[in-house]
Amino acid sequence: MINTKVICVYGQARSGKTTYVKNHIKDNDIVFDYDALFSAISFKEQHTTARDCQFRMLMDFRRTFLLNMKKCGADNAYVIVVDPEKIKTYLPSDTEYVKMEGKF
Repeated sequence: MINTKVICVYGQARSGKTTYVKNHIKDNDIVFDYDALFSAISFKEQHTTARDCQFRMLMDFRRTFLLNMKKCGADNAYVIVVDPEKIKTYLPSDTEYVKMEGKF
């Protein structure tokens, strides 16, 4: 079984988190990106406020992703968040943290 490396990319909105992941992702990697998933389930622009039903769905998906990311056989699992403290209990102790401080 592949030992999936977990990489938590975090920082404020528009700090370059998604760009960082896009520049580092490889074919056998997976990504949880709240903004991209929000757009996929709502057809709304990223950085738009989610309705309650959309937010609940995204949080359920995030929980499922976090609980299963090491079991799927990916090389790397990227988790894009603003605040990693909110999900720390789901992240393995060997998680790599990448803080984005830039503003685009």
